[in-house]
Amino acid sequence: MKYRKASRSLCTLYPHHGFFTCLICIGGTEAVEVELLLETCSEYVRQLYATVKPLNATRWLMIDVTNSDVLADVKTLIGCRAKRK
Repeated sequence: MKYRKASRSLCTLYPHHGFFTCLICIGGTEAVEVELLLETCSEYVRQLYATVKPLNATRWLMIDVTNSDVLADVKTLIGCRAKRK
């Protein structure tokens, strides 16, 4: 399922048995804000962000949402995507 706001893709959800995977693309304009917010994120999301290499100045984060902490991190990242123009 893809979620958009004003023709801008926010995230894509891939359901699995017992959890789901969320694809969030962090572009160069959002990277600075996201890197500041990473301090409040779970270790899993911080490590994932550090290991994913940018492709055309965009990090494609495939986040397995398996608990409420990771879900809160995903909501924070989606919030960063939603408020950018």
